[in-house]
Parts: sequence; structure tokens; C-alpha cells
Amino acid sequence: MRNFKVPTFAERRAKIKTVADIETQLALAKQYVASIKREMKGAPTLANTQTIAEKVVEAERVLRRLRMESFDIEDEINANN
Repeated sequence: MRNFKVPTFAERRAKIKTVADIETQLALAKQYVASIKREMKGAPTLANTQTIAEKVVEAERVLRRLRMESFDIEDEINANN
């Protein structure tokens, strides 16, 4: 089992400097959720599955917030240019 460190919204937001970066971070967040879910399917024990499931929830929360705030972030970037 890998040790997952879920990037926070703030960490992902700090990497966004252009509108294209928004799409990149959304794609990376989505891939991260899928990766954790794949890992969960192969977890050998119930305890491992539960630990990974908590990481899935955390990663999905970050992805959902990125999606919800993407237009606000885009407006902020466009206002600064």
C-alpha cells in the first residue's frame, strides 16, 4: 500500500497562474482520485481499504472545490491581466 498524501486545495490553487493551469490542475486532481480508487480495489485488508477510502473522500473534496471555484479563479486571473 502506497502512502497517499492528498494535495490540498490551497496547494493546487498555488500552482494556478494561468487559465490553462486550471484545466491542468482539474485533470491532475481527477487522475489522482482515479489512482487512489484503483489502489483501494487492490487493498489486502479491510483496514487498508478504509484508510484509502478516507483519502478518496479527501481527494474528491479537493476536486469538487476546484470545479466549483474554477470560474472564480478564472475571473481573478483575467482581472489581473
